Amino acid sequence: MNNNEYVAALNKALIGMDESSRADIIRELESHANESDTLLSGRFGPPDELAKQYLDGEIVAMATISPSRY
Repeated sequence: MNNNEYVAALNKALIGMDESSRADIIRELESHANESDTLLSGRFGPPDELAKQYLDGEIVAMATISPSRY
């Protein structure tokens, strides 16, 4: 799966999320794809699993934890 296919699959998997949040996520992933030659699937795993993490709020929760707590 190339990066364009990955982004399309993730966008489809995030269909239950509000449009603004979904667009932010897609823009961020497209930015990662443009900055690196690495395939998104190798970096973030399958798009449906990444979407599940976003939909379950796992990624947002992880991003708000302060590194000084560790």
